[in-house]
Amino acid sequence: MRFCGNCGTRLPVTSGLLGTAAAASPAISPEKMGAMMGADLLERFRQAGLEAAGQRRNVTVLFVDITGYTALSQRLDPEEVYDIIQQYSRLLASDVYKYEGMVDKFTGDGLMALFGAPIAYENNAERAIRAALDMQTEVVQMAQPVRERVDVELRVRIGLNAGIVIVGSVGSNMLMNYTAIGDTVNLASRLEQAATPGTILVSESVYRLTKALVDYRPTPPLNLKGIAHPVVGYQVIGLKAKPETVRGLEGLRAPMIGRDAELAQLQQAYTALTEHKEGRFVIVTGEAGLGKSRLTAEFKALTHPAAVSSLEGQSLTYRRSVAYWMFLDVLRGYLGVTVETPEPQVREQLHQKINALLGPAAAEVLPYLEHLLSLPLSDPAAAERIRYFDPGQLRQQLFLAVRDVLVAEARRQPLMVILDDLHWADETSLDLLLFLLDSIRDAPLLLYAISRPFQEGTMAKVLERAQQRLADRLTTIHLESLSPEQSQQLLFKLLAIPDLPESLRDQILQRAAGIPFYLEEVLRMLIDAQALRREDGQWRWAPGVNLATLGVPDTIQGLILARFDRLPEAERRVLQVAAVIGRNFSWPLLKTVLQPLGEKNLQAALTQLVERDYIAPDPDTPGLAYFFKHMLVSDSIYSTMLKRDRSELHGQVGEAIETEYARQLEGQIELLARHYSWSPRLDRALHYLILAGEKAARSYANEQARQHYEQALALLSHVEHRPDQALQVYIGLGDVMTLIGAYPEARMHYESALGTISAGGGQALIQEQSALQRKVGITFERQGNYDAGLMCLAAAQTAIANAPQPMPVEQARILNEAGWIHFQRGELAEAEKLLMQGLRLVEGTPNYDIMAALYNRLGGVYFQKGELEQAAYFVHKSLTQREAMGDVIGVARLQNNLGLLRWRQGDYDSALSSFQQALKLLAQIGDIEALAFTYTNLGLLRTDRGELEQARDELRNSLEAALRIGHPLEIARARVHFARVHLYLGDTTQALSDLEDGLRIFRELHSQENLIEVCYLLGECWAEMGDLNQAEDWGQQGLELVAGEGEAALDHSAEYGRILRLLGKIARQRGDLEKAGQHLRKSLAIFQVLQDRLELGKAHYQLALLALSERDPASARSQLREAFTIFEKLGSKLELRRVKEALAQLKGQ
Repeated sequence: MRFCGNCGTRLPVTSGLLGTAAAASPAISPEKMGAMMGADLLERFRQAGLEAAGQRRNVTVLFVDITGYTALSQRLDPEEVYDIIQQYSRLLASDVYKYEGMVDKFTGDGLMALFGAPIAYENNAERAIRAALDMQTEVVQMAQPVRERVDVELRVRIGLNAGIVIVGSVGSNMLMNYTAIGDTVNLASRLEQAATPGTILVSESVYRLTKALVDYRPTPPLNLKGIAHPVVGYQVIGLKAKPETVRGLEGLRAPMIGRDAELAQLQQAYTALTEHKEGRFVIVTGEAGLGKSRLTAEFKALTHPAAVSSLEGQSLTYRRSVAYWMFLDVLRGYLGVTVETPEPQVREQLHQKINALLGPAAAEVLPYLEHLLSLPLSDPAAAERIRYFDPGQLRQQLFLAVRDVLVAEARRQPLMVILDDLHWADETSLDLLLFLLDSIRDAPLLLYAISRPFQEGTMAKVLERAQQRLADRLTTIHLESLSPEQSQQLLFKLLAIPDLPESLRDQILQRAAGIPFYLEEVLRMLIDAQALRREDGQWRWAPGVNLATLGVPDTIQGLILARFDRLPEAERRVLQVAAVIGRNFSWPLLKTVLQPLGEKNLQAALTQLVERDYIAPDPDTPGLAYFFKHMLVSDSIYSTMLKRDRSELHGQVGEAIETEYARQLEGQIELLARHYSWSPRLDRALHYLILAGEKAARSYANEQARQHYEQALALLSHVEHRPDQALQVYIGLGDVMTLIGAYPEARMHYESALGTISAGGGQALIQEQSALQRKVGITFERQGNYDAGLMCLAAAQTAIANAPQPMPVEQARILNEAGWIHFQRGELAEAEKLLMQGLRLVEGTPNYDIMAALYNRLGGVYFQKGELEQAAYFVHKSLTQREAMGDVIGVARLQNNLGLLRWRQGDYDSALSSFQQALKLLAQIGDIEALAFTYTNLGLLRTDRGELEQARDELRNSLEAALRIGHPLEIARARVHFARVHLYLGDTTQALSDLEDGLRIFRELHSQENLIEVCYLLGECWAEMGDLNQAEDWGQQGLELVAGEGEAALDHSAEYGRILRLLGKIARQRGDLEKAGQHLRKSLAIFQVLQDRLELGKAHYQLALLALSERDPASARSQLREAFTIFEKLGSKLELRRVKEALAQLKGQ
């Protein structure tokens, strides 16, 4: 024990270096600490919630201790030592409070302090450094008398670190027991121990935050006790003589300065829209706070409602899991409803608006808009059709419905659609935006996109496609920080204060760094601190304010929390709950979660928060809904809450949503999944994650579906669940993975589902078991493992064979997949047998989807067998089914296939009709790639018919479409087929140029089949020019490429037949008639097998020319008559003219 040398009183036992310094702690009581910090700071600490159960805060921790005490205690009376330590402790604490830090605890020979809690400042690190430097200076001054008297050097060593800590009260006295814990604290303590006396040592995080203001000297790597890896420290030298610019982060609302050029660009786009009726795509990018919203508001103010309609949709970070959220926002705004509007009213508004807009065509669009709005479909027939759509078909119909509404509105009156915060948009909304870009050329539609900068992802694809297809209608605006001059002008416009101190003005401008919102927030903080006051209608600077201690925060989070900490407790609680709900929050949810607060107090708090500019009422539903004026406010407040507190609140919000929206849960599924996933109620999270996955999958929102199902999967091992829930998760994930081509992963999930069924052991799940085996088989088939696929399909068949009741539809699906595998193997007889068996099971039933698939695959079988009439019959039957389903995409594809089939049959008129119908549908859908392909087919067909001018028009359309989307394959195909037209016109120079362009692209793409076609046409071109060596070289190159396809394919290769005909033609012109005959007769045989009538006619014509060379006019006449019959029936005018000319020459002989 230790006792006082004068009075004998027992002193507390201590473990620190300064034994009696422990007495300093009781001596500096809460009352004395309150006096040291001042009444204002003390009250602000109280308001900031020192008594809080706990918060997460980003703080700077300072540890300081005094060195030299051992020598001092040996030379002075203990009571004198005690008094000196008391003075030092008061000095150190005063320096902490000077910069509005908080003394966490006295450590015996020093103290621990926090900067950033309980009151937040963004410049926490700067304040801590300044406090440390003041401590260093003042301790040197105070130590002077001691050194002179007893020759002992008292000095301090200080360590600082910045990072996240948990702060809160751990005892009854809030001032003495408010503390911080965490690794951040430990590292600060170790740095203090590593510092040499008289120095300040800081961590990397503190250095990074203050290097613009402070000069440092790095230390060698430090091996600190309890720290796993060496730490680089930085020794403080002093404040910089000329501080560098401290770059801020954010900005939101201010008078618009320095954006004249950008506004002029928007004005040009507006003029084009309203006066020239030209659509535009505008994309405004910039970091948060640079004024994107302000620029948009100024632009909107310039528009005239009589000249342009306007719709808006906003993406929200917590709505990213909701498919189509951005366009749902647009649609609800268009209808004048909200997420809380009752379903009957939403349906009434929808039908009224769409019927008035589209007239009779509304019936085609309404079912998909109802689906998008999560409304039960009002048309039973439409609901039955949609039931058979796969997710891709349904998504395309949703895209078309939204497109049709926007285009129709734009044609009625120019329309501007503003899409805000695209960096938070869900993938399906961005895909829909990508789809809508092509509509800009069709109507006076201005799509106005606002986003933070992006380098990749779907937004990058949107911009890339716009640059490719809409270069003449694209306006890109990237906002940069304001210049110093513009910032000063902005400050003056915000606050024209004649007596504003120059030092404060410079500090504000330096830290604002050209970001308008940042500047506004700095000023707002000064107003809150009463440093700026409104008097007689003017802002004035309050006298007597200590600028050095007031400071100005230099990041936005610190600004937000600094204001937040000064709010009354009720208002802070409302903001915390609102932050958990999300950026947009409703009165009913707040009222339910904050029931203990009482409605009157809640309303008063909301009114105050609106006045303080934290939140704003939703103009569409005043008094019922609010939103944070900036997402960063919500994020910053949310980040301060402990995980356990956030978790409890998320659960309460989920329960509130279930209560308040009991009749509208379909529209809340994703939010419920989100809230419960972050709550202790993980059983409810699993339930809603499964529902959210199913909902996203129905809309072909594959990425969202995958995310929901994977979250559900992660919960299965932590939550008690039913077998059917596990089954839903595994099957849902398997289906999504199959759609995106992740076949091994899909198989793994399907097999897990099969294991669940086996574990359940119920015969009632036989059909599900069969379907799963079939789906596993499909994954093997997609990867080319046909044997494994057939084994799985056999297992599926075995499963249903044991079922109590027949399952014809499932059996038909199995047969459909098995037939497809045999088709791909070239086993056409087996494929035909299985597909016909499947068709007999479902033909005449309402199972349109499987019937259409079976018909289409049978068409493929008969096409390969050369039975073209049968092929056409089944393709037409499939087409009829797709039309009955309302599957526009399927119909367009089948019309194109039917056109190719009819063309192959030589029925050019029917082929032309099919292609034209396909074009009409594809234009409606907006599928530019398919349009390019179909225009090319039409160009080729017209070339074969001898309609060369029309062929050129079709090929120009193809080339234009291909260039718009940057599709190299279609660009090359169009070029090559232009060459064919030029060959017929005798322009071999232009034909060669086109062929060389096509050759280059096809080589880059390694497109073998198309390279064979180019070789053939180059051979024809050089033969026409009389250069038989060049012609034969190209023919031989083509022959080598065909041979690379394998011997078995030669007799069924039209390319092989054409090249043989070319080589026969060359041999004839060289006089090698025997070789010519061999090539030409083999070519003829190939086209007879293929039933390719046009090529067959051309072979007969070349054999006729060979017969003339052999002086056999009778044979020549016979061959020409065969060719004449074919070309006349086909309507191939150019080829017919050649034959007529040859017959006329024969007649004259």
